[in-house]
Amino acid sequence: MTSQTSQTSQTPQTIRIGLSQLENRADTAENARIIGDAMTRWAALGAEVVAFPECALTGFSARPGACDVETLRHTLDALHQRAMALGVSALIPSARRDDAGGVWNSAWALGADGARARFDKQGLTDSERLFFQAPDAPTPRAFTHGPLRLGLLFCREVADAPEAHVRAEDVDVVLWPAYWAWGDTMRWDAPDSALHQGARACLDAWRRPVLQINFAGNALDDPRPGSPDGRSVVVSANNTMLHKGLARSGCGVLVTLARPKPDDAWAVTSCEDVAL
Repeated sequence: MTSQTSQTSQTPQTIRIGLSQLENRADTAENARIIGDAMTRWAALGAEVVAFPECALTGFSARPGACDVETLRHTLDALHQRAMALGVSALIPSARRDDAGGVWNSAWALGADGARARFDKQGLTDSERLFFQAPDAPTPRAFTHGPLRLGLLFCREVADAPEAHVRAEDVDVVLWPAYWAWGDTMRWDAPDSALHQGARACLDAWRRPVLQINFAGNALDDPRPGSPDGRSVVVSANNTMLHKGLARSGCGVLVTLARPKPDDAWAVTSCEDVAL
């Protein structure tokens, strides 16, 4: 009996997270269908937490899909019911229109246990400020799935001051939904912009794994250069890129986190490209 107890205590605890690469489109109903199908697929692959890119539900655009209060309530309620039935927690970013007509860049954490939290992007780009509202001050961005504490950053916020949006002592891993273009030759260890350099500096301070969830191309009529091309990325707690996803839609990255004992830090132990 003593031997069995000792062996069980040494078994690493694991949690799998699914990073979903979707096309960017401004069709809320279609995006909700795709997100729901992806959650089902991730659950079948053993993921317990599922995350999507920035504004995945409505599309990242100055003219997002339907995001009025009633539409979002109905859509998120249906997605939350599916998440709970599957036993997964889902991070679903979306534009949202408030009762006064203001539009926000937001995300909902839909817990497998029924908990729900909303977070609003505070660190907007100059172009985003033309069509998004923002909180006057940052608020804590952390939620949980079982023993795992997750933090949230939106896209370029990764280069703000290390504790502007996420405090390392409050989280075990950071989810980073984004609209980001990596390109074939870009490397994490060779910063090519002030934003990239700022991101590396923040990760040096956090010492936590950071998982970026990126779009895989635009289904919008968007001629801007540098549109997202997939390649969601996984960066370790020691600031090393462990994985860059495939540059195509209909796929994702299954990330396994593990810790040997309850007081140990969570670490990335594997990353796998999968079809959704």
